Amino acid sequence: MKRRVLCLSLFACALVLCVAPPAQAQRRAFAVGLNVGSGLTLGTGGSQDTVMERTPIFLDAVLRSWSDEAPNPVFGAALRLEVDGRVSVGIVPRIEWDQRLGSLELRPFAGVPFIFAPFSLLGLEVGVSAAIPLGDSLNLVASFMADAYVWGSDLPGDSAVVMLNGTIGIEFGVAP
Repeated sequence: MKRRVLCLSLFACALVLCVAPPAQAQRRAFAVGLNVGSGLTLGTGGSQDTVMERTPIFLDAVLRSWSDEAPNPVFGAALRLEVDGRVSVGIVPRIEWDQRLGSLELRPFAGVPFIFAPFSLLGLEVGVSAAIPLGDSLNLVASFMADAYVWGSDLPGDSAVVMLNGTIGIEFGVAP
């Protein structure tokens, strides 16, 4: 029985290798950027009243990567540092879809922000960025995003925190 399973497995692997189209070499393109942002935070306080305050200023160090043959989707991540008031550190893995409109590039995106120090927050992020070329490999990037944090040590019981933020920054492209 074991010999039969082994033979069938080898036959299936050989069939896949013979039928599969030849692989094409793809090169990855990269971009790195630095953005600064802030906005509005909405949540509930201890008395279950809605609290509205300014989002602490944060920096996003961004890395984006895409294939030179199939530019969508774009995968990336941001290292998020909250630098106003209490300092926090997190990461935001993202997936984007680039759409060029003349010289302007629109980038709708979705991500999963995870703040891990000194407290924890986990949520979902959706937004859109606009990139304006300033040179061959330099862009000015402005973004609007909505974050909804639904889990973490920094949330009041049975509540969520929503942030409506904007960022502005620069981005450098790295040729493949």
